[in-house]
Amino acid sequence: IVNGRKWFVCRADRAAFVVAAEFIAQVTGAGVFILASRQWSWRQCAWCGLAVVMAGNLASALSPNLAALIPARALAGLGGGVLRALGMTCLARALHPGLAFAIYATAQVAIAAVVTAALPVIIAAVGVRGPFVAIAAIAGAALLSTHLLPPAKTSTRLGDWRRIPPLPAAGSWAIAALFVYFLGQGALWTFLDPIGSSRSIDPAGIAQALTLLNVAGLIGSFGVGALAQRVRPMSALAVLSAVGLVSVLALFNAHTSTEFIAAACGFYFAWCASFPFQFNIIARADSTGTAGAAVPAVDTLGLAAGAALAGLCFPHLG
Repeated sequence: IVNGRKWFVCRADRAAFVVAAEFIAQVTGAGVFILASRQWSWRQCAWCGLAVVMAGNLASALSPNLAALIPARALAGLGGGVLRALGMTCLARALHPGLAFAIYATAQVAIAAVVTAALPVIIAAVGVRGPFVAIAAIAGAALLSTHLLPPAKTSTRLGDWRRIPPLPAAGSWAIAALFVYFLGQGALWTFLDPIGSSRSIDPAGIAQALTLLNVAGLIGSFGVGALAQRVRPMSALAVLSAVGLVSVLALFNAHTSTEFIAAACGFYFAWCASFPFQFNIIARADSTGTAGAAVPAVDTLGLAAGAALAGLCFPHLG
């Protein structure tokens, strides 16, 4: 009950399926961009993506139950997938893809940190539907900036789908590895709150962990990711994988709020610091740009599959 009004609620496993539906729609949106960009300009793709995001979030704000919320979030995810694919395509064509992605990821984590901290206050003030309306308004305002994108068609690298060269073996391995990585990250990320509860961590400690891990993500994405052009990616990923593994083991063995916060921050630090190195490898493993354009679909599909898999395991395995 918020401000005297009763809102619908759902169990954690059902909420995971809402997340999975939105992620799968983002995968579809990335595919739509890859196809549409052969005929449309980046400006047209951005305009359509923002319009769909706005419609999906307005529909989410008006959803009376879970059955209505799922297609509404899927619609918003479809537009978001188009926008992410457009952004990744721009980053893959940068002079230094790893550094460009690190800057992008830093801004993304910073926005997430601000929203995570402000969301409880916003919901208390305007209700749980207010954030959806705010996102729709932001998407509407962003439509005014699409004129800054190139008006001409820019898909010369992809061209006709019949002429796209096969994905190199290195690019295929990198894409497959990215999917497996995000499969595990998505399963854990979706259930950080229930994991803390299962360890009898104080709710205030869990909330603090979900806030502070954004600081760790900022340090990882920019502080470490900015070195993507200067450090050997393989060595960096080996070290960060070890940090991530230790953090996950600590997460499931935490006994105090301090231990849980440290483990959650280590988990998110390794995740955010790894992605710029992974993106750098993918961008350089395939000069055709196909792998770079597929990154939004692959990582989102991994997140969706991980959330769905965890949602299936949660009621039976805890």
